[in-house]
Amino acid sequence: MGARVILASHLGRPKGPDPKLSLESVSQRLADLLGKEHEVVQADDCIGDGVAKTARDLKPGQVLMLENLRFHKEEEANDEGFARQLASLCDAYINDAFGTAHRAHASTAGMVQFVKEKAAGLLIKKELENLGRV
Repeated sequence: MGARVILASHLGRPKGPDPKLSLESVSQRLADLLGKEHEVVQADDCIGDGVAKTARDLKPGQVLMLENLRFHKEEEANDEGFARQLASLCDAYINDAFGTAHRAHASTAGMVQFVKEKAAGLLIKKELENLGRV
């Protein structure tokens, strides 16, 4: 509905950039699922001036898939500078990664303090409801 969406994720445990663990195939599959209504743009990194410009230039309805966060050791180290760079890309932050929400990584814990609007996503809500029944 006109939102500009930025997705961040990880794949595997690379020790730096690894083409086999790129999120490009995820981006392509997402584009197939979303159809022509929503263009998916694959970033070549998850931080940096080029990524910031791509994020700023997104048009309503476009989706930006950042490259694998774990290509940077600063992600798992919860580096404040890395977290600030991620946070600078967005106006609102939604964490919907139940399986990694407990980790003190830059994308799950560090950047939250630098984003004014934040919330848990629908998957986390569903998981919490299921846990509540147990």
